Amino acid sequence: MPTGIIINCFSVLTGALSGCALGRFFSNKFKDTITIILGLSAFSIGINNLIKALHMPPIILSIVFGTAIGQFLHIEENIIYFFEWLLSKLSHEKHGVDTHSFVTVVVLFSPVGLVFLVFLVFLQKGSAAIPPY
Repeated sequence: MPTGIIINCFSVLTGALSGCALGRFFSNKFKDTITIILGLSAFSIGINNLIKALHMPPIILSIVFGTAIGQFLHIEENIIYFFEWLLSKLSHEKHGVDTHSFVTVVVLFSPVGLVFLVFLVFLQKGSAAIPPY
């Protein structure tokens, strides 16, 4: 059982809900500073893992080609258009839903993101085989 992934998902969900509930008690300057510090921390962790990785060229090439294909096919715009259409069909009145935030949440918590992460981990370790589940 992928215990780490489940704990990570619950931690992100708990943090997001806590941030929504308690965010009004913090100043905008504090929020901006924390965002910058967490971004720099994530960046430094990424650099550290990049240095340790033995098989980074396939990962970098797959990200570059995936981005190029996504830009060429206008995937982001099509996803946003699809969810706007879907929300218009599901709702008869306007709720003021921010489509960009909705798409971000769907992508973050979808299994596709998990599959992409597992793919990157296996590429980084140099394993070309699909693991048995």
